[in-house]
Amino acid sequence: MPNIKYLTQPEAVSMEDEWFEIANPEHFWVQWRYEFFKSFIGEDQLRGKHFFEVGCGHGLIINQIETEFDSLVDGCDLNEYALNKIQNNKGELFCYNIFQQEKNFENRYDGLILFDVVEHITDDLEFLRTSLFHLKSGGLVTVNVPAYQAFYSRYDTVLGHQRRYTKKMLHDLFQEAGLTDIRVAYWGFSMLPALVARKILLTLRPNTDVAQNGFKPPSEGINSLFKRMMKAELKLMKKPFSGTSVMAIAQKP
Repeated sequence: MPNIKYLTQPEAVSMEDEWFEIANPEHFWVQWRYEFFKSFIGEDQLRGKHFFEVGCGHGLIINQIETEFDSLVDGCDLNEYALNKIQNNKGELFCYNIFQQEKNFENRYDGLILFDVVEHITDDLEFLRTSLFHLKSGGLVTVNVPAYQAFYSRYDTVLGHQRRYTKKMLHDLFQEAGLTDIRVAYWGFSMLPALVARKILLTLRPNTDVAQNGFKPPSEGINSLFKRMMKAELKLMKKPFSGTSVMAIAQKP
């Protein structure tokens, strides 16, 4: 069992626990998100740093960064089930509500990671501003969110998504939070047909298991196919003009 420091009591969150069973290091989307993140932020920004992941879930990004780079990634979440699934981490784990703004965390971290968490929050601007309390001046914050409200489906509802984003929406959010040197990009262009197919499937089959049929590849062959698509897209399209997700990076003044 991981060593979790309880600064806040665990809370129910708007995220289906089944997703944490399906999302694993071999899943094509998990790898795609990380590989795009590395290319977008630059590997030099991932070496020798102390990161804080807000909404770390079951530690996918924590393990990916700590395995490849000489960096520590502390993580916090309110979902005790997800936190207890984290293994082989080097950084600290906290059950912690960031709105407490623990004094020991103020301006503590070199980098802040909010991957697929902001879309769950009703007031995303307040959440982002509160997260920045934990980041050093000059540090980088990276946010990843799902793209395009037109693709909002029962999958988003079940996973507790409040909205999906465009590049402009995410850029404006960063700007309102007072961040500088903002860069925003779509990724996952090759997955767009699958996103359309998922929305149609979940509409036509209302009784289907949403987490299973909305995220889990139907076979290892399909999972491998998407990994090959990932490699081709990352090589040929550094910044796709569209995609299934949006990622933004900016600096805290």
